[in-house]
Amino acid sequence: MGAQFKWPDDTDGASIGCGCSREKIRAVHACLKERFPQFGLRHFHAPTRLMRAGLPMPHAEHHVISVMRDDVLPYYLVVLSEFLEQPLEEVCEHLREWDVANALGALRIAIVSKDGASPL
Repeated sequence: MGAQFKWPDDTDGASIGCGCSREKIRAVHACLKERFPQFGLRHFHAPTRLMRAGLPMPHAEHHVISVMRDDVLPYYLVVLSEFLEQPLEEVCEHLREWDVANALGALRIAIVSKDGASPL
């Protein structure tokens, strides 16, 4: 799974250098690719009002993955940091169990916490 995924850049092409687990984000990417194989995946953190070296710092409470293709509006999966605290082997298991890809396909925006998935 990890060999086929490159640690993606944020939406403007600069490295965001967040502290999120790369392996767990790659696992989320792999689960989303199962349902959206023809879509590109990007990730980012919404900036906060906090600044470091004159630039907004990434928001540590959530990680956003956008699922995009030129001919449709993007989908957004908001992965709360509490979800990423679970063991790596449970990441895809929970995403499949909670049918996150189907919710995302129907609602365009979904949030994943340690307790499940919900629409925005």
